Amino acid sequence: MDTEKTNNRKVKDKPQAKPKVKTKQEPKPKVKAASDKKPAAAPKAKEKNVSTNRLMLLVTIVNRRKAEYYADLIQDMGANLSFVAMGEGTANAKMLDMLGLTDSLKAAVFSVIKESCQNKILRTLDDKFVSIKDGKGIAFTVPFSSVIGASVFNFLSDNRMTFK
Repeated sequence: MDTEKTNNRKVKDKPQAKPKVKTKQEPKPKVKAASDKKPAAAPKAKEKNVSTNRLMLLVTIVNRRKAEYYADLIQDMGANLSFVAMGEGTANAKMLDMLGLTDSLKAAVFSVIKESCQNKILRTLDDKFVSIKDGKGIAFTVPFSSVIGASVFNFLSDNRMTFK
């Protein structure tokens, strides 16, 4: 290497860089987006242990004196869980007279039913509301969005099969 004097110092020439030679590179594998991936197949559950029937909360509001009758009727039609909450209406006497109501003491019957039984139960309740003396009421359902645990679901859906 050549050296030259600069300010009384010896400086070595830097070796020249070798020119880069382009080589053929292998193409990088394409990365698929998460949405491009096919979902992994879920393990198939045993059909005899899994119920696909959705659950509904049936709310029935009736006169307090008829609450036990309606709770028994709903239980006979397939509800596995029912409970009754006693309540009192807030309408004043003038409003009750105008609506043709005589009693403000009410009961709400909350029952868990299968979606497949919903229409049958609501039709039966509608018939009873019309045909029974002082048996007027209102009934509606609300779907469950989820239930925690298979054993809880089996209990609420009246499924007697157990998981092991």
